[in-house]
Amino acid sequence: MSLYSLLHAHLGLTMGPLSIVAISAVLVMLIELLLPTRFLQLPVWLSLLGLLVALVDAFIHLSQVPQYSLDTLVSDGLASILTCLILLLSLLLLLFHVDELKSQTNQFPREGAYLFLFATAGALAMVTAVDLVTLYVGLELLSVSSYILVAMTRKRLALEGGMKYLVLGGVGSALFLYGASFIYGMTGQTNLYTIARMSHQLWLLNPAIVVLSFLLMLCGLGVKLSLVPFHYWTPDAYEGASASVAGFLASVSKSATFAMTLRVLLYLFLGSTHDVFPYVAAMAALTMVAGNLLALGQNKLRRLLAVSSVAQAGYLLIPIALLAQATPNTWPLVYNSLVFYLVSYSIVTIGAFAVLSILEQRYEVQEIADLSRLPRQYRWLRAAFACFLLGFAGMPLTSGFMGKLYLLIAALRLHELWLGVLLFAVSVISFYYYLKPIRTMYQKQLFTDNGEGQAVSRQTATQTVIAFCVLVTLLLGVWPGILLQAFSHVQWY
Repeated sequence: MSLYSLLHAHLGLTMGPLSIVAISAVLVMLIELLLPTRFLQLPVWLSLLGLLVALVDAFIHLSQVPQYSLDTLVSDGLASILTCLILLLSLLLLLFHVDELKSQTNQFPREGAYLFLFATAGALAMVTAVDLVTLYVGLELLSVSSYILVAMTRKRLALEGGMKYLVLGGVGSALFLYGASFIYGMTGQTNLYTIARMSHQLWLLNPAIVVLSFLLMLCGLGVKLSLVPFHYWTPDAYEGASASVAGFLASVSKSATFAMTLRVLLYLFLGSTHDVFPYVAAMAALTMVAGNLLALGQNKLRRLLAVSSVAQAGYLLIPIALLAQATPNTWPLVYNSLVFYLVSYSIVTIGAFAVLSILEQRYEVQEIADLSRLPRQYRWLRAAFACFLLGFAGMPLTSGFMGKLYLLIAALRLHELWLGVLLFAVSVISFYYYLKPIRTMYQKQLFTDNGEGQAVSRQTATQTVIAFCVLVTLLLGVWPGILLQAFSHVQWY
């Protein structure tokens, strides 16, 4: 077999999108460094082109038989679906990031384009790797790029948020690595599949060390996922970063980390699921309750979305907690519910931050009360923002409702009734703070904009992103089968 055939048959499936994005990131960085200022548009469009090519490649191989390469990378259903999702989200975010920075500085972004690509490459490594070393490298590539993106505007709030994110993110990485070191010390292996075959024996011989390792890794990943009580960096980082970067943290970063959390915790602790995964259920419950209660008192829109993302992380943790009761026959139910809600939540999040980007630039909207100053001409923006907020809350006919319904069904089928009841209760509470901005937008007296809305109307890319997110939010709310049918054609593991 020729080298080309070997690469095409195996590495092309497992490393294709990751390689395209990584090569694009290096090229864009070099081009940005060497080209004069007047050609700064070229790196941005090359970044978008690289993401688009990677997305097409990932979509073509979506339903292929899973491949395993170099004892490190896999192209199973989880990797394939999450790869497509991450590339799509990154493409949308980079689109309105361009509009955002053009409006602020009258030029295309310089460092932002290739930092987005490096962060995306890290996220792709996290969802395709089945080796602890590679997973950690991907996690750090995503994290370091995100630290820089948060502080990139160099404003006081951005620097403060970036510093808090850097310090606590470093603690999270250290905790995860410390927990993984125990597993390596007991097995001498870093491959997840190999460790999974030894997991039952590990539990019988060293149950205390296994529990300690599990808790350390869960806490380390909990920092990255903004789980309570490791969420303190989240409001400051979201408030200080640009809207596109905050959207990246809430969508791409969370999606990749949840996929990594599912794969790592399931395979490393396969022999002790009934004993260790109840800790995940406890953290999910704490995060759901605390996140929703903290959001009740928020008046700033950025901090409201940040704290509500903490509650959303608690919802997303439910399927992983259900692994305590799941068997290999019911694992697909866990995968389906987690990935469906990840898709729903990520699209709604990007749409909400895209709307907020326009509102902040045009009318300096910072707090919920500022929404009363929106002009009458902005009916479509108000309607889109209302759609996204209702999607977060789980209103029927939105994707958020179907996502929570599937989480509830999974909890009931796997006999975790208390998690389903708690999910329903806190979702009812969330309607209060999600309806508050909508009430402000539609109950207050709106004034007429005297021809000053033209600057916003030129943000074509951002408006396209918003329209796409509204369409997906409503489509998945009335026709979820379009996504579930895609899930039925992949092999999750």
